[in-house]
Formats: sequence, structure tokens, C-alpha cells
Amino acid sequence: NRRMLMQLNYSYSMVDGYLTDPFKILSVVDNSGLAQDYVYESRPDSRVKQSIYMQSMYHFERIVLDVSYRYMWDDWEIDSHTVDSRFRIPLGDSFGQSSYIQLHFRYYQQSAADFYKPFLLNNDAIPAFASADYRIGEMTAFTVGVKYGMLVNNGHDLSFRVEYYRQTPTNAG
Repeated sequence: NRRMLMQLNYSYSMVDGYLTDPFKILSVVDNSGLAQDYVYESRPDSRVKQSIYMQSMYHFERIVLDVSYRYMWDDWEIDSHTVDSRFRIPLGDSFGQSSYIQLHFRYYQQSAADFYKPFLLNNDAIPAFASADYRIGEMTAFTVGVKYGMLVNNGHDLSFRVEYYRQTPTNAG
């Protein structure tokens, strides 16, 4: 309607080739946790990712609420949920020409890849695929922030933003 916009997207991506990070290593540890050796990670040479994205913006009398949700899954057994929201409050001309404050909150949660291993035990056989990269491990993250903006000459926008980001891996190794 005239106050609300909605969007729905489906995305599909396929990557084929060398996906291993050549600078990432795994520690091979003994039963007491002491490193005995180091081996390079190895990732599958293909990845299929799919996602569904939904967004809705609603314009109240003066303020605008923007909320989105994305669900992503892939054949590495990673699935993630992202909720992102922005709340824009106009301040009017008393703080500058058409100035505003925008509050931001984002929450992210993901599961681990099926080959994610923070370390390997020296008694076990080395698997075909293994990575200690915490970015493909189970984690949660959130962002909170605020933005101040104003219209300046010729319709240009000048803004200043401060955000805090916190990432919490379940097992960073």
C-alpha cells in the first residue's frame, strides 16, 4: 500500500574450484591439548548456497521502520538466520535541514560446516576435509548502532554512524 513496501527474494549460487584457504592450518593435539603437529586445512572444491530474503519497510506518520530476515543454507551443512532492523526518526529542521536519527540492530546466528574442526587429535586419522576457520563454525553475532544524517546542498546526504559489533563463536579452537 502507500505506506508499506515488501520484498521477497530467492538466491542460488554455485561455486566450483579451489575453495581451501592456503593460509589456514589446524593444530594436531595430544590428549592433554598440547600441539604435536600442524596441517593445512582442506575444504571441498564446490559449494552450493541458497537463501530466502524478506524485507518490509513501513512509513508511519513521521518515522520509518525497516525490518528484514534472511535464511541461508548450503551443502556444507551451514545454515544461518539474519534479522536486521532500522528505525529512522526525523528531527526536522531544528537540527539542520531535514536531519534524522536512525537506530540499527542486527542479529546473526549460524551453524557449523560439517567439516569444521577446531583441532585434530593425533590418534585420529586426518579427514579428507577439515578446517579450523571459526568463520565456518557455529556462532552468533549482533550489531547495534546509531546514525545521524542531514540533507545538505543539492540534495546530498551527510551522515555519521557509530556501531558496535560482537561476534561469539561457540568454539574458536
